[in-house]
Amino acid sequence: MNSNYLLHEIKELKSERELVKFLFDETLDDLIRSAAASNPNLKDEFILHDFALSTDLNYRIRRGAIRNPNLKDQSLFIDIGLNDENIQIRRAAIKRITNQDVLIHIARESPDFPSRLIAVEMISDLAVRLDIAVKDSNDLVSFKALDVYNFLSSLNSLFYAFSHGQRYIEEVLELIEFIDLLLSKDFNTESHEALNDFKSYLNKLKDREVSDLKPLPYHLEKSFSSRVLTNMAILTWELSFAIIDYLDDDYELLKIFNVHGDLRIRMAALKKIKSRHFLIDIISDTTEGYYCWEDYLFDLARRYPLSLDDCLENHEFSQEELIDLVRFSRYKKTRRKAVKYIRDIPLLEEWALNDSYPGLRRVIVALPRFKNQEILSTIALNDSAYSVRYAAIRNVNFNDDETLSKLAVEDPHWLIREYAASQISDESILNDLAVNDSSCWVICKAITNPNFNSVSALRKLGNHPNLWVSKNIAGHPLTDDETLIDIALNNRWNCSREKAINRIRDRDVLKYISENDDDGWISLIAESRLKELNDQEN
Repeated sequence: MNSNYLLHEIKELKSERELVKFLFDETLDDLIRSAAASNPNLKDEFILHDFALSTDLNYRIRRGAIRNPNLKDQSLFIDIGLNDENIQIRRAAIKRITNQDVLIHIARESPDFPSRLIAVEMISDLAVRLDIAVKDSNDLVSFKALDVYNFLSSLNSLFYAFSHGQRYIEEVLELIEFIDLLLSKDFNTESHEALNDFKSYLNKLKDREVSDLKPLPYHLEKSFSSRVLTNMAILTWELSFAIIDYLDDDYELLKIFNVHGDLRIRMAALKKIKSRHFLIDIISDTTEGYYCWEDYLFDLARRYPLSLDDCLENHEFSQEELIDLVRFSRYKKTRRKAVKYIRDIPLLEEWALNDSYPGLRRVIVALPRFKNQEILSTIALNDSAYSVRYAAIRNVNFNDDETLSKLAVEDPHWLIREYAASQISDESILNDLAVNDSSCWVICKAITNPNFNSVSALRKLGNHPNLWVSKNIAGHPLTDDETLIDIALNNRWNCSREKAINRIRDRDVLKYISENDDDGWISLIAESRLKELNDQEN
């Protein structure tokens, strides 16, 4: 039987006995069993309760049981909605919760914003919803809490309706009544201003004073800040073009251009951007080959013929424009280039410590004019990106060995330890690095550091299997004859053996190598070294 047909049949099935049979049949697809669990004709609450709690089941089956209208155990819904590990199950349970206190708790405290989104829709206290709208960090939750989308949709509809004759007066009065209720609550000034702006707009519609009003409730931007409008444009298709048409703020338009997924909406935002530095950045870095970009981008390229690199090199941008590019450009390459020309040292220091993009932090700490030694030391020790730590350590003027020694021993990345090992003067740390470090490059830097003087460490390293380490040991002036002989006889690398042979003074060993070694070139090197020693003696 076709699975789609079976799925349809189960959704329409009336027999509880048959539904139970399908529900317990583990050979069936999870979607089929889920459809059986959610069928309202399955009325056995005991079975539904067990399936809702069975964590070893697929989440679709559990979700089907939770959605079944015959399961009415509120304590079960609350327990699952608050504690279940599966996010899909939690959300399904939250939709069944009727306890307002629990819903308010979830809407305020849940770290999962979709859970807050579901809970806030089900809260009946408008005062609480407004408070959440103002305080929640997620714009979508704020919109849903205040039902901003419905406000905007209603106001737009009402505007057009009133423009062609006074209709929907009852809807206007209901909205005013709703706002009056909210205004009776004690909230912060920003919230009251926003609501009064809504109310003023509605009163003008009611009194037919529409000649000076725009279709979009533009006071919303002033009251709730422009981020509300911008994010509405990002999140909702219906209002995107109207909001873009209204906005004149290049920063907000660029935000829509940078993050919106729809090419047509991005294009609409781009066409309203006026700032030359933003447009040049976009022209220089846009790589999309979609046909609807081509004519407009070609026109922009004719209006602004200089590339971003030309503008930066010729100092075409002001400091304010350069800061804009670093803060708002969607292109990482632009941010890395522009920051090199910024002279505001406190701002550079702030970015070096706090910006989320490691590439930008790396460029900043490598700048010759970035001289704050305290910040450089902090970054060298603590930055999460090794490339940033490496750039910082190379720009620090260390007055003592403490920070370098700490980095040489503790930094997780070999490149940092390698640089620190080349700079430190602490002999004990150099000896420890030479013997114990996991990176051959750190060992090499420790051995070749002028402050390294441990013959015992070289003996411990002895016939090291790594090419570069063995070469440095073979060529080190402190390496004794016994270690050199071990390398000459046993090392896998000919270049290391050659270095060792050229320093050995034991004629018997040299003679043995020249007569018995399998490698003809090594035999010749040993013979040449033996002749050299004999010539020196004579």
